[in-house]
Amino acid sequence: MMQMDMQRFAQSTVQPLKGVPRAALPQALPRFAHRLSRNQQPVNERASVVVRVEAPEKPATSTEEGKSAAVASAPQPQPTAGANIVYKSWEGEPQGKITGPTVVITGGSQGVGRALACQSAKAGYNVIIASRSPATLEEAGKAAFNSNTGAKKPAVLAVSVDITSESAVKGLATTAGELFDDISVLYNNAGVCATGLVEDTPIDATRYMMEINFIGHMVMTQQMLPYLKESAMRAKTRQGAPGQNVPMPAIVFVNSFAARIPLKNMSIYTASKYALVGFTDVLRDELRSSGIFVGTVNPGVIKSNFLERAQWYGKQGDFARDTMSGAWEQAGFVLQTPEEVANEAFNCAKNQTLTEINVGPAFNGMVQTYRMTGFNPFALAP
Repeated sequence: MMQMDMQRFAQSTVQPLKGVPRAALPQALPRFAHRLSRNQQPVNERASVVVRVEAPEKPATSTEEGKSAAVASAPQPQPTAGANIVYKSWEGEPQGKITGPTVVITGGSQGVGRALACQSAKAGYNVIIASRSPATLEEAGKAAFNSNTGAKKPAVLAVSVDITSESAVKGLATTAGELFDDISVLYNNAGVCATGLVEDTPIDATRYMMEINFIGHMVMTQQMLPYLKESAMRAKTRQGAPGQNVPMPAIVFVNSFAARIPLKNMSIYTASKYALVGFTDVLRDELRSSGIFVGTVNPGVIKSNFLERAQWYGKQGDFARDTMSGAWEQAGFVLQTPEEVANEAFNCAKNQTLTEINVGPAFNGMVQTYRMTGFNPFALAP
């Protein structure tokens, strides 16, 4: 019966796109997503979808002058000596470690990361914000601290760190462990997107994409795991006490619907997201006995300035940038706010009931359709 329902769902939502000319696809896709969002058939909330659009602050410049120029314009990871504190909400040195549950957020100076920092601080968590941009970090730290209007405010720490630098990530983990006694949640949120044909995409850009979207998350997870495991052991002990209902520590990856449905002309972005979801699935099994929860949140397209920070390669990249801008501006009902995505990530870590959450029925429906029928609307892109 469920299979029949999904088949009807696919037929009723996919059919409208089959006669659409490729040149008109950027304008047709938002209407397609809107139809999915209004469809009354139930959608499996555990299915995954991902096109993450939160990017680091370092954009790349598109070029039409061949691969040599593309390589020159590709962003290069900058070595970082360590983690540098940009903002802290307290004065002087704390007397002993700062107590209370603490969250660590990468890519936390803007967009979803900043919204997560504010929501976590408002809920009473101490917050460690990590990002590469000192200019936006201080403002994000202050915003998170001011989100909590209670008498006892949580501690907020903003640290400048490049997650492509293993030494910098180690510095961040050491600082977190020395200052805070209960690292409860790690939100792996940093990411960057890129568009261009495979033949126009420089290998250096591919390495950079994997460093940010996959390897950086792995290194951050490795370095924070000892502290998360300590918190898990303490949480298990407290759970045995009468009247105690202590949530276990959690690692939540803010990924993208590109981890479940391939995006034409975005090969290295899609590959990095596939790698991350595979890593996440294995990590979940490895940490099951420790009690640490591992979850994935898959946004669709987020209403932010991601287009300004995205990377574009070759003529196809330029075309996609121009047409994508117009299409999404006309489709405000499809876009997701940073706060929407942050709320899903926060609840994923807090409730620990769903290991994978797709943000929004429209993108969830696209993934379900792709799984049931093999039809990928993004494959029709020019």
